[in-house]
Amino acid sequence: MSFQRTTGVGIFLVFVFCQIVSAQHAFVVTNTPVDKAVLLAYDPADGSAVLTSRNLDGITTTSLQSVNSLFNPNGFHGSITGFDRNTESLFFKLTAQPNIVDGLQFGPGWLPPGLTPDEMVTDVKWFGSLFPSGSWADAEGGGPYFLVPEPTACFLIVIGMVGLVVLRR
Repeated sequence: MSFQRTTGVGIFLVFVFCQIVSAQHAFVVTNTPVDKAVLLAYDPADGSAVLTSRNLDGITTTSLQSVNSLFNPNGFHGSITGFDRNTESLFFKLTAQPNIVDGLQFGPGWLPPGLTPDEMVTDVKWFGSLFPSGSWADAEGGGPYFLVPEPTACFLIVIGMVGLVVLRR
């Protein structure tokens, strides 16, 4: 296969990959997400987020802390009872049997839109426990993991590959 054809196929595959990443609003910030791990996916387009326990038995406690008090308490889609806390700097949710959850939904505006992966990692501190016992960090798949989209990285890869094609000619 010629260099131009190989490069063209490579550019096409990167483009397809970037479309998938952008559509899912997911780019790994810390490690590669795997099954049996806790994942926090943030959408910088609207500030929403989803916390999920990927194929685990469920989350029993969740503690999310914002160093700069960026949380919008009205953005949580669920009930706050008993020991739970929901403020600008702390979200804490206790879920015991039979109410163990697989994930939590945080609607648009829960975090400010447009945060970068670095801002997320610097501001949001999070930990919790899983059913029947153990911390998120002890999950079989490791983690916990942050997912934040990074479409500019895909754009830079495509531009670099186009530059290689032009230079090769």
